[in-house]
Amino acid sequence: MMSGKDNLADAFRLAKDVDRLLEKGGFKLKKWRSNDADFLKEFEESERSSHDKLDITLDGITRALALHRNMGEDLFQYTGSQTYLLRKI
Repeated sequence: MMSGKDNLADAFRLAKDVDRLLEKGGFKLKKWRSNDADFLKEFEESERSSHDKLDITLDGITRALALHRNMGEDLFQYTGSQTYLLRKI
């Protein structure tokens, strides 16, 4: 799940609401990641991603399927690749 908020109070509230909702279904969120260190302080170290720095990869981009999160520039990007078929459909 990827999300964003304009301030820390709203981000904390959203995180706790999602956490409570998923716990009702027997799920526990882990590997929290953020570009704000104060947000991450609200979680136990065992619940945080081990990659909690801005330079997660060489280019500073975190990928989930074709959705890219550039934490340094605080933006989402979508990229896809085309597969060319040898036959016509």
